[in-house]
Parts: sequence; structure tokens; C-alpha cells
Amino acid sequence: MQPEEYTRELGMSAPLHVSAAWTSISELFANVAEAALFPNTASPRTEPESVDRTNLWIAGVVAGMSFAGLGMLTLLRK
Repeated sequence: MQPEEYTRELGMSAPLHVSAAWTSISELFANVAEAALFPNTASPRTEPESVDRTNLWIAGVVAGMSFAGLGMLTLLRK
């Protein structure tokens, strides 16, 4: 797989081709500075993980059962 295809699948910009024969490396420094200013464009984008709400459901059920139990106790005491 070619680097351009690989980075495209990751959601990144294409890799910068550099050469030792260049007389000026300003393009390289411009890309490095851009990556430093906007790191989200220079890092791979992945799908966000799904949120696990199991603990929230458990806490809700426990709280509901507690309130129901307290309600029953108050009814039995009267």
C-alpha cells in the first residue's frame, strides 16, 4: 500500500516528500509549524468510542429501589 493511500484511509493529509537536494527547506518548516499549530490535522482520525452507560443504569436502578424501599418503610410505620 502506498503512503498516500494509507494516510488517506487514516484521515490524514498526504506525507510530505523531502529531498536532500533542495536548496531551501522552508516548505518542510512550514509543514512542521502548521502541524504544531493545528495538531488535529497532523494526527490520525479514528471513530470515537461508544459511550458505555451500564454504570448509569445500575446507579439508576439502585437509587429507584432505595426510594421504593424507603417509601414502603414509611407506609409500614404509619
